[in-house]
Amino acid sequence: MTEVKAREIEEGVKLYYNGDTKRNGEGYWNIMSVYAPQTGCREHDKNDFYLSLEEAIRSQVAQGRARDAMGGYAPRAADMLKLKYDCNIEAQAISHASRCQFQHSRIRGLGENIFYSSNPRFDKASAAKQASDMWFGELATNGVGQNPVFSMSMTGRPMGKMIGHYTQMVWSRTNAIGCAVQNCRSSTIAVCNYKQQGNVLSQPIYKVGAACSACPGGTRCENSLCA
Repeated sequence: MTEVKAREIEEGVKLYYNGDTKRNGEGYWNIMSVYAPQTGCREHDKNDFYLSLEEAIRSQVAQGRARDAMGGYAPRAADMLKLKYDCNIEAQAISHASRCQFQHSRIRGLGENIFYSSNPRFDKASAAKQASDMWFGELATNGVGQNPVFSMSMTGRPMGKMIGHYTQMVWSRTNAIGCAVQNCRSSTIAVCNYKQQGNVLSQPIYKVGAACSACPGGTRCENSLCA
């Protein structure tokens, strides 16, 4: 995992930007502790659905078909990896969502997007779709621009102008996800965790170029993603 400009606050614990909620200095940061893999895929009936939501967005961006609030369309991605669904990562998402708290977890080594609805009876598939649309919508509403590098200016955006959920979704080196939706007493919480973790300062969100033109060796092009 790349750790460029991550902030170590004590031995083994670092701060990484992750979209919102935790504020430290000039930007929003998320505390990441040790990622402890678990086994078992409990959301087996929704795995493909969660995966399809994420991959459709990554493919759209890779093809240069995603509108950017800063003008035109987001540049095409040359090295966008195809995702796989990981039951160990899902277990982390389930564990955190089940706490019914709208705040980020303390998981080192995984990126995380989180969604809240005040409707405790929100259909899980619909909640996942709305979460995905909201995170992706940051591009069309707030924008990245034509130089997709994760910068300090992205971390300091005010509430309502954030971009970190979108940038994690399309972090090109991310290749595995796990998601969960939890209906709580007075709300619904959706969580998606990502590996490789994105939103690392000064690192490219993805490499600009024709789709699949910079795929890693041993991969092939599938729906404009490196599979």
